[in-house]
Amino acid sequence: MERMRIQNFSSIIDDYDYFIFDSDGTLLEFTQPIGDAIKILKELRNQKKKIYVYSNNSKRSVEEMVIRYKNNGIDFKGEQEIITSAYITSIYLQSLPGVKSVYLIGSIAFKDMLEKAGLRVAHWEEDVGNPMRLKEFGELKTDDVDSVVVGGDNDYNFYKMCFGCLCIQNGAKFFVSDNDPSFKCRGWELPSSAFASYPLEVTTGVEPTVIGKPSPIGIEVLMKRDGIPEDKKGRMLMIGDSLKADIKLGLNSGIDTLLTLTGVSTEENLTASDVKPKYIIDKLIL
Repeated sequence: MERMRIQNFSSIIDDYDYFIFDSDGTLLEFTQPIGDAIKILKELRNQKKKIYVYSNNSKRSVEEMVIRYKNNGIDFKGEQEIITSAYITSIYLQSLPGVKSVYLIGSIAFKDMLEKAGLRVAHWEEDVGNPMRLKEFGELKTDDVDSVVVGGDNDYNFYKMCFGCLCIQNGAKFFVSDNDPSFKCRGWELPSSAFASYPLEVTTGVEPTVIGKPSPIGIEVLMKRDGIPEDKKGRMLMIGDSLKADIKLGLNSGIDTLLTLTGVSTEENLTASDVKPKYIIDKLIL
C-alpha cells in the first residue's frame, strides 16, 4: 500500500485527539528543536489536544526532559505528559504481584523511578571497584532478587553482566526497558540497551519481556492511567523517527503512525522494511 506523504503537520491535526511523540530525533536533536517541533506542540496545546512525549531513553530522568523542553519555550506536566521507558517499566512492574526486589542494570534515574514505584533495588553499586573473581562469584547470594531489569547503562561492566546472569539462572524474572540496538549522539551511532541485555539472554537462554517501545505495554499503561477508552484508539497518532521502535509500537498498539525522516530511519530503510507508517513527513513542519 502506498504511504501518504504529507508536507505539513497541520494537515492531519483535525483527524486526531491524542498525539504521542518520540523525543530524540523527532522533536529534538540533543537539546535543539527540529523543524517546527515546538510550534507544533504549542498549536496542539491551543487546540486542546492531548500530548505525550514518549522516550525509550531510560537513562534520562523526566525532570531533565522537562527542563530541556522548558528551555525551548514549552512547559510539560512532568510524568503526566513526558514518559520514559523507565517510567513505563516501573508502573508495569508495580502491577505484577511477584515483583518486589529487582537487580537493576541501568541508570540512577531508572533506580529512582523504580523506588518511587515502591520497588526495592537490590545490590546497587556493589559492582563499583569490584573485580570479577570467578572463585568467589558462585557464592554470591541472589535469593533477595526476584527480577532482573535492564536498561541503558553508561557504567555497564562484566560484573553486572555476570551477576544478572546468575540471578536469572537462579529463577529471577527478566525484563528490559527497551531493546534499542543504538542511539544517535551528534551524528554518531552508539550502542544502546540491547547490548546490555543481549549477553544475559544468550548466556541464560531466557528471553526478556520488553516493556518500552515497540511493546504495546506503554500505550496500555497510558490508556489505563488516563482513562482513555479503547474506542479512542482511532483518534491516536504515534509520531517518531524509528521504524523499529516508534512505528512498530503504533502498529502493535493498533494506532495510526507518522514517520519523520529526521533521525534513525531513512527513505532507504522504509523501502526495505515490512514496517510501514500511515504517514511520512521529511521533518516536522507546521
